[in-house]
Amino acid sequence: MTEDEKYQQGGGIRRVSKKDRKSKIETGPLFPPEEKPVSSAEPPTINEESAPIAEGAQAAPIEQAHAPVDHAPQPPRGNPFRKSDFIALFFLVLTAATCVWYAAIWNDPYGAVNPLSPPTPFVVITATFPVGEQPALPQNPTPDTLAGEEAYPFIMAESGVLYTPNANGRGCRWASIAGAVIGLNGEPLSGYGVEVSGELGGAPFREKVFSGSALTFGAGGYEFPLGEAPVSGDFTVQLFTPQGAPLSPVYTVRTSDNCEHNVAIVNFVQQSGF
Repeated sequence: MTEDEKYQQGGGIRRVSKKDRKSKIETGPLFPPEEKPVSSAEPPTINEESAPIAEGAQAAPIEQAHAPVDHAPQPPRGNPFRKSDFIALFFLVLTAATCVWYAAIWNDPYGAVNPLSPPTPFVVITATFPVGEQPALPQNPTPDTLAGEEAYPFIMAESGVLYTPNANGRGCRWASIAGAVIGLNGEPLSGYGVEVSGELGGAPFREKVFSGSALTFGAGGYEFPLGEAPVSGDFTVQLFTPQGAPLSPVYTVRTSDNCEHNVAIVNFVQQSGF
């Protein structure tokens, strides 16, 4: 009986005999150790060109070596204001100053800050006479005065003396007698003298201005300033030719010390030829 038959009859238990020990020494261990799977140090290389890609699947992105990041140069530290900031600040200050300058001119176009101020009325001093020699006329024309108007080619307009607030930018810091000279057909006439006489500050005066010198009241307008504040008083006005001949009666004009009536308007209208 062989050893294998004895092993099967013994219930699967095999006894080790001297012969087995001798065979172990010659051939090695009876039960060789199990071999462990050898792990590869590197993953298998896959050829991307030959490897098939399933339909609908996306290829894995290929990692690329990152280049060193080149950081942008930082601005030099120091003064936070640059040249452009100073230029912007300069123009900002210049704009603010320009706005203040325009506001000053708007409020007072006759002020010193306006290099192109409107022309002031042209005043011509002809003569000065004692107050006692000036004719004393009533405030409003009397019937005798109206009868004498027929002898003159120009008379005061039917509206009489009109009063209005000053509109030249000085507001209440103004007083004047103004108006216009109008021809037969309603055309403005320039170059005619308007003589104004009276008393200002205790001193008598008699002066002339010419039509066409104050365009605020039209092409044939005139204006005679009486001061830098409204004044209440009686003054006389009369129209003359450019050569100095009288063209209208002498009218008395009473001015007002009210800021809403500090400009007295007297218009001369031509009624006949001369």
